[in-house]
Amino acid sequence: MGLRTKQVEKLTFFSSNSRFVGEVSGEGTCEIHGKVKGRIDMTEEIVISAGAEVEGQVKSASVHVLGRITGDIVAKDIAKLGSQSFSKGSIDTFRIMIEAGAQYGGTISMSGTEKSCNGNYT
Repeated sequence: MGLRTKQVEKLTFFSSNSRFVGEVSGEGTCEIHGKVKGRIDMTEEIVISAGAEVEGQVKSASVHVLGRITGDIVAKDIAKLGSQSFSKGSIDTFRIMIEAGAQYGGTISMSGTEKSCNGNYT
């Protein structure tokens, strides 16, 4: 993932051997490879990598789940569930992409426009 210097400055990263309990918020992207329990609120993107586990609400413009999440997803623009992902909780988004093989249990709410998303990023 060839990140440019400017992008690296806005990256929050949890490695595969990390465990975190609490609240994470900030600008840019949060990439999770370990285990996080709590709320995650980022401006650009949240990536829950294969093998990662999240318990709690995640909120961002884009949320990409490749691992496991138990909790609500609020994505202003798009929520993506990868083919090996497991998600349990509600999804509130403008657009959604669910790959074949993804496991999902919950409700999905799709707003008519980005600005009307209940996640209401202003």
